[in-house]
Amino acid sequence: MRPIKLILEGFTSFRTRQEIDFDALDNLFVITGPTGAGKTSLLDAITFALYGKVARKLNPADLVTQGAKQLKVELHFTSRGETYRAVRTYDFSRKTATNAIVLDRFDGAKWEREKEQQRDVDGAIASILGIDYDTFTRVILLPQGEFDRFLKGTPRHRREILRQLIPELQVFELMRQKAVEREKLAAGELNAIATQLAERSLPTTEEIAAAELQKREVCSRIATTTGHIEQLQQELNDTERLLERQQQLTRARAELTDLLARENVIQDITAKLAQAQIAAQLEGDWRLVEDARSRLQAATERSESEDAAFVAARAIAERSEVAFTAAIDRERELQGREAVLQAAASFETTRARCAEEVERARNLQRQRQDAYERAASELAVAHTGLQQAETEESQAKAVVENSAPTGDRLQVLRQVLPLLEPWERAHARRHQAAMNLETATSATSATAAAERQASAALAEAETVLQAVTNRLQQARDDNAIAMLRERLHDGETCPVCNSPYPGTTAVPDLPDSKVELWEAQHAEACGESERARQDFNDARLEGARQQQQADNARQLLADREGDLSERSRQLRDLLGHCEWDSAALQTELQTLEDRDRRYQEARAQLDAIRDRCIRTRSQLQAAEQACAAANRERDRAVDDSDRRQTQLQNAETDLTEALKRLYTELGKQPYADLARILKQQRDDCDRAVQTATSARDTGAAELIRAETAAESAARELTTAHTLQQERDRSWTVACQDLGCTEAEFLTARATPQQQQAWHEQKQTYEKQHLELTVRVANLQTEIGGRAADAEAIVALEQALDNARDRGDELQSERERITVWLSEQQRLARDVAKLQAKHDELQKQVDALHAIAQQLQSNQFQGYILEAFEQDLALQGSRYLQDLTRRYTLALDGDKYVVEDGWNGGETRPVQTLSGGETFVASLSVGLALSELLAGSAEVGSLFLDEGFGTLDPETLESAIQALETLRRSHRIVGLITHVRELADRLPAQIEVTKSPDGSRVRVL
Repeated sequence: MRPIKLILEGFTSFRTRQEIDFDALDNLFVITGPTGAGKTSLLDAITFALYGKVARKLNPADLVTQGAKQLKVELHFTSRGETYRAVRTYDFSRKTATNAIVLDRFDGAKWEREKEQQRDVDGAIASILGIDYDTFTRVILLPQGEFDRFLKGTPRHRREILRQLIPELQVFELMRQKAVEREKLAAGELNAIATQLAERSLPTTEEIAAAELQKREVCSRIATTTGHIEQLQQELNDTERLLERQQQLTRARAELTDLLARENVIQDITAKLAQAQIAAQLEGDWRLVEDARSRLQAATERSESEDAAFVAARAIAERSEVAFTAAIDRERELQGREAVLQAAASFETTRARCAEEVERARNLQRQRQDAYERAASELAVAHTGLQQAETEESQAKAVVENSAPTGDRLQVLRQVLPLLEPWERAHARRHQAAMNLETATSATSATAAAERQASAALAEAETVLQAVTNRLQQARDDNAIAMLRERLHDGETCPVCNSPYPGTTAVPDLPDSKVELWEAQHAEACGESERARQDFNDARLEGARQQQQADNARQLLADREGDLSERSRQLRDLLGHCEWDSAALQTELQTLEDRDRRYQEARAQLDAIRDRCIRTRSQLQAAEQACAAANRERDRAVDDSDRRQTQLQNAETDLTEALKRLYTELGKQPYADLARILKQQRDDCDRAVQTATSARDTGAAELIRAETAAESAARELTTAHTLQQERDRSWTVACQDLGCTEAEFLTARATPQQQQAWHEQKQTYEKQHLELTVRVANLQTEIGGRAADAEAIVALEQALDNARDRGDELQSERERITVWLSEQQRLARDVAKLQAKHDELQKQVDALHAIAQQLQSNQFQGYILEAFEQDLALQGSRYLQDLTRRYTLALDGDKYVVEDGWNGGETRPVQTLSGGETFVASLSVGLALSELLAGSAEVGSLFLDEGFGTLDPETLESAIQALETLRRSHRIVGLITHVRELADRLPAQIEVTKSPDGSRVRVL
């Protein structure tokens, strides 16, 4: 993954929109800024855009800038040759936050939407990058300080660091802990089962057989007792049934006696029922008679009422006709007056219209006079304004003529000024590079002198060592000869020269060898020689390092001089000379800017005055024309006003003549009062005519209705009277046929409900009499000559209870034996299950114990970590060789060592490395770990946290050399640092600064 562009807004400390174009940066850059400015938040923004998470496990609501309503992060990146854009937006303006997450792919011409749901986007990004969030943070973001501690730590410390950097390795420890926990649980359960097995004992086979035999005997006795109980129960039931029948017979006889006492009442009810049934046959004829009589009464009352209403309606109709005739006569009289008033109204309308036209003409005359006066005034103002504008135009021309334009010099200075600050910064960098080169050159000379001195000291030490070695060998030879002489006798063959030994007196004496003294001096000379050699090697290494630093400083100076030369060339092309003063150029630019501004202001003022002169002349011409037109309009208004006045006088004369007729009838009154009186009379007349007409029509209609109703009522009365006579004759014949009168019929009448009640009482009596008679006869037959009493029943119940108690005892005994046998069978099954579970748990405990032993840190985990460290050392060695061209990294037992290629492959512990060498070694291990964790995933960028606050010059140079080497790779490398010297030496910077409006990003 290689980032192209990062855009963030409302994210942590970045309140406003900030944008970083990584393509515009060098492959190597630094991220600088004060503590808390938001340097690490830039890396959090990258992981948040890709995975929606940051390293501090915060929610989106915790990442939004305080007070902001929206959080937005957008990242453009490439992976496997494709370009993508991931955008995550969270809106907190509502009560419930909303989010929008999209992933787009660039097809070469436009963006194509890939995914837009969170789950789909997260899965797509993980698939595109080939790594999940945890792996990404460990592959792309490298904590440089952790790798320094890793190289110098003990094996146990290194493994702890690896577990922190690679959480996946903790799974083996978690597996071991889980196995131990399960082993403890299984062992506890195993002990509990063993205890249960020890506490439970099974009965013998003989005890089981004896219990089954006893159960069979008890079952036999239960069967005998059950037969005896059934026999006693049958005798008790028969005795109880006989006693119950005796009691039922006594009750039935008593009920029959009570029923016979009601026989007279039932006979009376029977007679009433017969009379009511006869009356029921006449009920239909009686309803017809009642209906005819009721209709006759109603028809009589209605006929009398309608006759009275007809007389009243006729009187009202006559009065309405008289009132209507009087109203019509009054309306004809009023119509004559209204005709006269209408003519007067026409003359009044004409007079009023003429009066209004006279008033409008006078107003128009006044308006035309006012317009003429205003036009004359505006004409005078226009003359004055034109004279003033012409004066100001002359003055502005003089000002413009006195102001000279700045020419091309101003444009040149405007192009030069933005180039001055970069030129000064390039000049300062070139000066710093020159000072660095001078420092490196001096250090190289000093190191060369130290190397020559160390070489001379080494030669001297080796000379002394050779002399001491020769003396030691001579002393050892003399000592050996003396020891040989002591073992030889005269005439024996010498094993050295193969000659006969002449004897002690024949050979010269040997001096004292002093071997111990020379061995001590030899050891001291060896130590001195080794120290001289180590000093010489250190001096040679330091010389090579200083020479490399000098070469780097020389190359940097050349780059800075090239940059300064290019910027100087741009300035020379614009200024035309090789020397310039920034302050003087800025002062000159300010002067020319002020001068040009004054000239432009004067030109603008002159143009404005000329425009005003043109407008003023136009206004003067328009004012002259307006004044002439206003004078003509004023004359026409005077003529029109005189004509309107003559028309008004004629209209008033016509109105006076028309009103004379009304004055004779209504008196001499103003026209408005006459119109009001006639209107009132017209309203009263209209209401009177309308009322009389309505009353006449209503009276006539009511008379016709009353007459029709009276005739209808008379016909209805005749019909009712005829019907009543016919129904009375039919009723008399029906009563005679059944042999009763109307009075007897009314007395014998009963409702159907009453008749039904009498009938039911009669049937109930007859049914109860029959039932009781039959019941008594049946009970007497059933009882016969037998008899029963309570004492016999008590005796039988006592015998039955005794038999049942014995049966219950036998049942309890059988149940006890059955339960005991079942319990023993269940116990046997439980013991078998517990034994099987015990055996299974024992196997689990053994297996879990073996797994826990294998997964211990010093066994299986140690093997995994050791293999990973071997791969890490091999890959880190490759990176270290590429970065230094000198060192390789290796594991020597349980310690990390470096092999010095400049010193014949000599190995030494990493603790002996200098600060700069340690930085490069830890960087190599970090890169190796990133590559191992990434696997097949493409790692197109790295971000390093350097992990130290200050750098000495030697470490600074080593760090810069390593980073410059890493810069030549295909990756983007970003370094978060607080060290200003390191930041200034690198080609590009992303500076993060604080401000009241939030943090800001600036690319230098």
